[in-house]
Formats: sequence, structure tokens, C-alpha cells
Amino acid sequence: MDHEFDRRGICLKCGGSSIEFRDSDLPCIGLLQEAELIQILQDESTRLRRREHAARALGRVGGKAAVPALCAILDSKDTHRKEMWDLAQESAISLGRIGGAKACGSLMQAVQHPGAFHNAILALAHLRATEAVDLLVAVLSDPREEFQHRLDSALALGDIGDHRALEPLLVARHDALIQLKSDTRRALAKMFYCADLTDEQKNRLLGLSDLKASIDQYPRDLEWFPDGRLCSWEE
Repeated sequence: MDHEFDRRGICLKCGGSSIEFRDSDLPCIGLLQEAELIQILQDESTRLRRREHAARALGRVGGKAAVPALCAILDSKDTHRKEMWDLAQESAISLGRIGGAKACGSLMQAVQHPGAFHNAILALAHLRATEAVDLLVAVLSDPREEFQHRLDSALALGDIGDHRALEPLLVARHDALIQLKSDTRRALAKMFYCADLTDEQKNRLLGLSDLKASIDQYPRDLEWFPDGRLCSWEE
């Protein structure tokens, strides 16, 4: 099988658990080639958990050839069924690792996926997909949207760092939801340091008393999160 397990019993090559593979003759997915992984992902007769591992592995070893198969998972109405959500989530993260225009398009569609929306937004943030800014602003600004959708969108906009998000984030920091207030301030603090803002825009942020603590805190947060991402997934 050629699995290599860490102390938690997780395979370092494919992410599977020792419990799952202990009595299995399945080869480690981490040793398979891209074409073989795509075939596993697309084969609906294959055990679902193995398809999930293939989707995850494609994000690490796959290239542009893997994008259509991963997009097909996200675009399929079948993955709206709850038992398929993990497969859609793994596909979203892998598209975020591979990138490209087609991947971004599917990820933007998946912002409204019932099970993969969170990972889709994380992936768009990871790609700093400026084409998604208007969509994420709409989600952030709509009080009818799910609470978690709006939180994810606020942080993603901070990571993307496009100036078009500045005004919507400033408005959202007054929202009735306490956590949304906090997350929009974190997003604005990151934009202060990392986005291409004018001096006038930066001075405006500095002049807002409720933002000063977040702006002062951001450099200290880098001690814990050196890559500076507000949105991240476990590697």
C-alpha cells in the first residue's frame, strides 16, 4: 500500500486515515499519476471516500488537466446532496490550489453551493480573485444571506485587497452582527497594510477610532499567521 502515517494516523501522501486503510489493499492515492486520479474522481462507481482523496490529491499533484474534472464536481447538482458535500469541498480547495480562469468561474458559482460555499470562498481568497469582488460584496452586503457566507466574504475581500471592497467593508463594520463587525475590521486592517490604497484612503482609515486597534493589531497577528492570510485551510 505504501502509506506513510504521521502520529495522528494520517497518511502523509494522501491524507487518508490508518483506520480506513489498515485492512485495505488499495494503493496510496499519493503515489498515483494525475490521469489515474482524474479517472478515480470521475468514476461514480468508486467508493465516495476514495473519490474525495483523489480530489484532494489533484490539488497537490494535478495541473490544468485536472481542472475540468474538478469543476464538473462543483457544477454538478448531485453534489448538492449532503452525502456529496465533502467531495465538493475537496474539489473547491484543489481548484484554489491549481487556479486559472475556468477554476475561478466554477468557484464563483459554488459560492451558493449548499455544502461547498465556505471552501469556495476560501479558494477565491487564496487566488486573490479580483473577478469575484463584486459577487463577494453582494454576499457581504445582503442581510438575507447566511451568517457564515457574510463572514467568509468579509475576510476574503480583505485577502483579495481590491479597492472596490473598501466602501462596502466600511459600511459592514456597523452591522448588527458582532462577529461581522469584528471580521470586517480585520479585513480593513489588512487592506491598510497590503492593498494598493491611496494615502487619502489610508488616512481615512486611520482617522476612524473603531479601526485603530485592528490596524495596530495586524502586524502582531503576523507572528501567528506569517503568510498573512485571513482565510486559510489546513495543509
